[in-house]
Amino acid sequence: MERVIFVLLAARAEASLLRVVPPGVGGCPCIAVPLDRLIAPGMQRTLHLYDSSCLAAFRAGNGTLGQVVLDPSAGRRVRVLPLATELRVTAWRPSQKQSRVRDEVSSSVLVDVIGVGTFEPQSVLQYEPYLSVETPEGDGRGAAEPVAIEDSLRETACQLLDSAALCESLESGGDEQSDGGEGGAAVGAAGTAYGIEGCEGEGAGSLPLEQCVDRALELGGACKRCEVSRLRLRALALTRYLPGQQRYDAMRKGNGPLDELLAFVIGALDDHAKRQAAVNALNRAVSG
Repeated sequence: MERVIFVLLAARAEASLLRVVPPGVGGCPCIAVPLDRLIAPGMQRTLHLYDSSCLAAFRAGNGTLGQVVLDPSAGRRVRVLPLATELRVTAWRPSQKQSRVRDEVSSSVLVDVIGVGTFEPQSVLQYEPYLSVETPEGDGRGAAEPVAIEDSLRETACQLLDSAALCESLESGGDEQSDGGEGGAAVGAAGTAYGIEGCEGEGAGSLPLEQCVDRALELGGACKRCEVSRLRLRALALTRYLPGQQRYDAMRKGNGPLDELLAFVIGALDDHAKRQAAVNALNRAVSG
């Protein structure tokens, strides 16, 4: 009997999540996140959406969402930072959200997304029933990139992977897992306040790096054979190890000279590895 009730509730939730939201004033439906939850192009995550505004944006986006960060310096005004991520939905499934305050369960949705690019929000067009921002004309992807990378950057590309591999080994060997470099408890509390939770490691979040990059190139309309585009996405995807501010700074360099982007990400990853190694050593000393 309980199983029948659960199936009926799940079917009802799925139908409600698929309702078409009446069009607002145009623009790009967006979800707002704290800086440490920002997804860079090339990254994949599973998001748990339960706030009414996030769910409305998901319905209206028809497979595409903008992810924006609210400007903390705006005070009571709603203003977003000048760079946002374009997300594509690759899969979704209905879920439920248990209230932390009251004994209530509400409909929610788990959404697998991947970042395919960035854009510059022009202005906030509406707040209800979902956040919508004006986007610049055109696709914002700039001129076509050369297919092959310069020989001088091939060694740098290897250094990028080496730096990321060191971060991965240090984080997996430590006592705590880091999401964005700022600590899971703090990030989780901030995400809950925005009506969104990250579920990295479920669904799409478990894909290997190169599969994520391939998928982002495909969904973003870029050529998979373009080594320059692939290397840009790879560098941005590897900012998953970094604090949100450094990830955002890397995204701002994403459309600039490739060598500058690589130098910034490698330097940030190496600094993060040093900090993580110190944390691991301290944890061993305390526990040992």
